[in-house]
Amino acid sequence: AAKKADRAKSEFIASIAHEVRTPLTGLMGMLQLLEKEKLDGAQADMAATANSSARNLHNLINDLLDLSKIEIGELRLLPEPTDVMALFDETVKEFRQAADMKGINLKVEQSDASLWLLVDPTRFRQVISNYLSNAVKFTETGEITAQLNALDEEQSKVRLRLTIQDTGPGIPTSQIRKIFGRFTQVDGTQRSEHHGTGLGLAIVADLARLQGGEAWADSQEGVGSAFHFECVFKRTSAMDLPKIRNVVEDSSSATILIADDSLGNQRVLTRVLQGLGFSTISVSNGSDAIVSIARQNIDLVLMDFNMPVKDGPTALKDIRSLPDPAKSEIPVIGLSADASQAHMDRWKDAGVDGFVHKPVDFAALDLTIRRVLGQNRNSEHENSARSAS
Repeated sequence: AAKKADRAKSEFIASIAHEVRTPLTGLMGMLQLLEKEKLDGAQADMAATANSSARNLHNLINDLLDLSKIEIGELRLLPEPTDVMALFDETVKEFRQAADMKGINLKVEQSDASLWLLVDPTRFRQVISNYLSNAVKFTETGEITAQLNALDEEQSKVRLRLTIQDTGPGIPTSQIRKIFGRFTQVDGTQRSEHHGTGLGLAIVADLARLQGGEAWADSQEGVGSAFHFECVFKRTSAMDLPKIRNVVEDSSSATILIADDSLGNQRVLTRVLQGLGFSTISVSNGSDAIVSIARQNIDLVLMDFNMPVKDGPTALKDIRSLPDPAKSEIPVIGLSADASQAHMDRWKDAGVDGFVHKPVDFAALDLTIRRVLGQNRNSEHENSARSAS
């Protein structure tokens, strides 16, 4: 009975994740694109406020869904070869504008220019973001230092330590051990103006435990705090990235098929991808995607999981069975609001080449596209992706 209840809860979470995160992709995408337009002062402020509110809603939903998955053992890590130093630098840059607006100096310190490890890039980015978000939120003056250092380096593995240090109000000694608990916030007038679920640090601690690591904090009231995350990861290299099916040398000639039943998501993805130099075609279900691939020259497919007629994994299996190798070997990136083990297994069994969570992070999408197309991650378009995100 307990297993059935857990399964029912898991399926409910997956359904809620899709129903909420899918429209969020359209909402957040359009707001981010709107901010890039030429707006007057008042319009820019309204767009920025709406975008900030959407991001807060997105983070709240993610925290609640992640917590539910952790409780029933459904949260799965998806490790892949990742340059953790590049990912760290890119994630910190996303908080620079918020720090600048408060007059806070955001410093970056890292032990290596490049370090390839086998990690889940989405979850590692989440840890960095949760720490930095708190640091920017609670620091009113002074500086924030983001550090990523490789410790105890061995031939096959590396102990990696992330530290985010701030000059915020600090945390009382009596509460320092409680802050990584669920729904826990520091008491006191200095922090009463800041609202939140109190789940961010709890999820960081859970992610550390899932990877055999630990998360902890040091703090002194009136001086500031330092939050740490430490895990051991296996070494790897860019050479260990999955085999590239079809290399596209010139991205300006690449055509991407968008298969998503949400017209709003189609519009957002079309605008973003065309801004990055790609040509696009859109369809609303898996069956139409197969027809488009058979009839047209497609270089890559962005395939949603939940679609009418044929869902993403079912359509992908049919694509892999096409008689023409040029069609059957086309690279496919899965899009889904649900990263449960059941969904991941279906994608992998079907032969997916990459995966991107919804709501879509445009920088992560661009990096994934260029990886599966066999292009250099440091291409000139990478900067465009960062500006679009």
